[in-house]
Amino acid sequence: MRTIHSNTQDRISELNNFRRNISKLEKASEAGSELKNTYKTLEGDATNILHSYRHDSRNFQILFDSLSDSTRSMLMTSYNSMFEGFPTLVRDLSRKQGKEVRYSLRGPEVELDRRILNAIHDSLIHILRNAIDHGLEKPEIRERKGKNRVGKIEIVVTSKPSSEIEFSISDDGTGIDLDSLKKSILSAGLASQEAVDQMPPSEIYPYIFHSGISTSPEVSEISGRGLGLSIVQEKAAMLGGSVSFATEIDKGTQIKMTVPTTVLNSRGILIRVSNRIFAIQTVFVERVVSIPKLNIRTIENKSVTTLGGEALSLVDLAHILGIEDLDNNERKNLSFVVLKSDGRRIAFKVDEVLREQEIFVKGLGQQIRKTRNISGVTVLGSETVIPILNVADLIQSCANMELKPIIELSKKRIVDPAVFSLLVVEDSLTTRTLMKTVLESNGYTVETANDGVDAFTILKTRRFDLVLSDVDMPRMDGYKLTQKIRADKKLEHIPIILVSSNDSREARERGIEVGANFYMAKSSFDQTELIELIGRLIGG
Repeated sequence: MRTIHSNTQDRISELNNFRRNISKLEKASEAGSELKNTYKTLEGDATNILHSYRHDSRNFQILFDSLSDSTRSMLMTSYNSMFEGFPTLVRDLSRKQGKEVRYSLRGPEVELDRRILNAIHDSLIHILRNAIDHGLEKPEIRERKGKNRVGKIEIVVTSKPSSEIEFSISDDGTGIDLDSLKKSILSAGLASQEAVDQMPPSEIYPYIFHSGISTSPEVSEISGRGLGLSIVQEKAAMLGGSVSFATEIDKGTQIKMTVPTTVLNSRGILIRVSNRIFAIQTVFVERVVSIPKLNIRTIENKSVTTLGGEALSLVDLAHILGIEDLDNNERKNLSFVVLKSDGRRIAFKVDEVLREQEIFVKGLGQQIRKTRNISGVTVLGSETVIPILNVADLIQSCANMELKPIIELSKKRIVDPAVFSLLVVEDSLTTRTLMKTVLESNGYTVETANDGVDAFTILKTRRFDLVLSDVDMPRMDGYKLTQKIRADKKLEHIPIILVSSNDSREARERGIEVGANFYMAKSSFDQTELIELIGRLIGG
């Protein structure tokens, strides 16, 4: 009986515990239900707030767009308002110069930002003054040349599809005298006599935009100080535009200035060079590329590569900016930003391309307005002031400075010539024998070939560490030989040096395009330089 009673008490105790647990669960369930209801209420409130935010955001955007359109509409005006005083200006200046001028303006009705008009007004006046003062001849001179005694100046306005407007000012005058421009370049110390003599006209004419350059024999109150066109180009660059020109002796000169139709926050690319941050307006950036070191060649101690089937100059941006290059260049691939301005393009090496973002372009103060290679500044969110690079200046600096190779060739590499075999390809017996003697006297094993056909046959049968080839040869020239070597999987790694009597820019670029590592002109041939170059190529 005691056992039964004990068991019964235990069951009653368990039943009571079960009831208490059921009661707790019921209370918890009630609390959970309350929490669930509270959650639903909060969720509903959050949804209402989100809907309200979206509604307010849409209304704000509509209001902002409306205000922006209204502001833009207030700022926009016809370009004709800028030219209202030009006929009087032309009349007064031509009379003062003793010239007869017929002025015309044509183009569609296009509106652009008043701020753009104000920014370019003085630039267009300067171009117009130049056309009257430098360009057009006096009536008697024009008649002696068989021209109409009345000179023509025409301004043509063209609307571009990319929200840009182009102002073209042309005259039918004397054109830009190349010899006078050369003298001005030499007088300003921008290039040596030898460098100027070797420059084609396409490289000389852009100097007209350089500060201190003028083809006028005397300084007048109208022009001749050599400052105007450099400021015109600078102004266009600050607006995200460009300036170009074409000229022909006794036919005239045409200068085109292209600018955006409105002032907007510009897009810019932020780059890092030697732990410093710079910005470049995206409109001047053609592309950003990573180039393997193996694809970097050298012409006349300058670095180039082939991009899109064309030879492209490579320049160290740190060197151009005059700052220490902290990049140790240990990477296999190097970063470049390909920049373009007035038809010229150069790839500048940078340490890192950070990002693209909107930037507000602010001009430099009057005291430092003409700072080389810098067109303005922008301020990042952290209140950091970032210089904006002047692309036109950078490209011009490349023409004025003595550039150094991207991959420093001055670093000597110790090699044992006795273990390397070289192939000399030359159709001239005298030159072939001389090359062989020079190389063997420096310890190299040397084989020779008469032309590209013999050379390629020899390369297929024996191993060589470097090919030194002439360009102009019968049956197969040096260019075709280089192409065949680069197309062969077993031979493509062999360094190739091309040597030629043709030292033109086109010939040098062709050598790099076909895959040569170095192009050497016979006119500047130096045995010591050749031996050092071979040591670097086969020892690297």
